[in-house]
Amino acid sequence: MDFINATATGWSTTSNSLSLVTADGKRIEVPKEEFSVFKRTAPSGIPFEFSWLAGKNLTLAKLDGGIYSRKAVMETVLNEMEVGEIFAAKIVSIKPASAFLEYKGIFFHLARKEVSFSYLNNVDEYFTIGQKVPVMLLSKGDESNYAEVSYKRAYPDSLERYSSGDYVTLKITRFSQPMDCFFGEISPAVSGIIDVVKLPAGVLPLNYGDMLLCQVKNVTNHGLRLYGISLISRKAK
Repeated sequence: MDFINATATGWSTTSNSLSLVTADGKRIEVPKEEFSVFKRTAPSGIPFEFSWLAGKNLTLAKLDGGIYSRKAVMETVLNEMEVGEIFAAKIVSIKPASAFLEYKGIFFHLARKEVSFSYLNNVDEYFTIGQKVPVMLLSKGDESNYAEVSYKRAYPDSLERYSSGDYVTLKITRFSQPMDCFFGEISPAVSGIIDVVKLPAGVLPLNYGDMLLCQVKNVTNHGLRLYGISLISRKAK
């Protein structure tokens, strides 16, 4: 199997294929059935992934008969990956309940529940487009389902690392009403709760995404109980 590189230029609704141009100016097409391992499409019928590929340089396989395939390249990459493998992927799309990340030309789905062990309101308040983050491969997907990854499982952190008196940095992810305590994460794998009365004057009100320096009061089975010491930074508006 031979491989070539070409830049995606558009989607042809006439031939129902991805249009590309090679470095030497040759125009080629990838038929829809060779476009992706994953078969999800937009209401227009165009593959869901196409919107992230326009203008990108792609690696394609040249099959027998002169047909170009992105799907064959994806299958090669996925076959070489192992469930449980950790790798760095780039955020390409963020919604309140999920995100998509790109790695070696393949798009992976990150569900909200796999972002943090702490409560999380919206994924779009957590990441930014273009950010590169470590993730763990949970599944390779199939025609009906995208490959799934986890952000929180890519961190080896655990409660056993912490003791009373330790200093930690916490990111606010939730607060109770009427704001008598704050919840947040020390890492995607470790969460904590802060008593508002322990925070210094002038810090309140706190907002989602604010970073605080805290001291561990005690360690429970569910997370850390903390004293808020000082505000490190505010989430950019």
